[in-house]
Amino acid sequence: FALSRSVLKGGGSNPGLYEEAEDASAEPLLILLKETVCFQLHRYVRSEWNPLNPDELIDFLDQWAGIFPLSLQSHVLNHMVLPRLRVAVDQWDPTKSSVPIHAWLHPWLPYLSEQLEELYPSIRQKIARALRSWRPSDGSALSLIKPWKPVFDFKTWEKFTYANIVPKLEGALSTLAVGPLSTTSQDDAKKKVDWIFRWTGHISSHRLCRLLAKHLFPKL
Repeated sequence: FALSRSVLKGGGSNPGLYEEAEDASAEPLLILLKETVCFQLHRYVRSEWNPLNPDELIDFLDQWAGIFPLSLQSHVLNHMVLPRLRVAVDQWDPTKSSVPIHAWLHPWLPYLSEQLEELYPSIRQKIARALRSWRPSDGSALSLIKPWKPVFDFKTWEKFTYANIVPKLEGALSTLAVGPLSTTSQDDAKKKVDWIFRWTGHISSHRLCRLLAKHLFPKL
């Protein structure tokens, strides 16, 4: 196991790495883990680990979960992993990144569920900015934000989609022309309607119904 070998092969210690002071009653195993395994792990996470590839580090932590005391697991997650995730989110650009953010951030939900919430406002802001130039004909927006529905609370999800998705769908429907005098082909009209129904289950049904009642049904 590559990461295990990398962590275990080095030695050394860094007494300043941990906040809590040790005393004579501290468990020898805990001291040993901190001064060997965790010291090397900290160096690896800080300088070698790519947060866009979470699996190797998660596998390592799962392997050592039965050995690391809970306090040590918490230290690794909150003081090693979380700071690197903060930086990665700050650097993430949804218009340029080839790896969707949920692919490398969501695997940490079982470990840092509450702590990750501090990153969500920044993520929503970045997605919202990216959606300014989005058109409903492009299905990539749904792929980008769909995985966040079970992560964001209901009110936050409703507010986000209402502000960033619904106006774009409304704009697409408002230009829809149907009827015998329309210059819009039947296929083009159907495509626009399909763009709207693509969001079924991701936008509340009452909002979709309002869109259709206002911009589609009167034209039929």
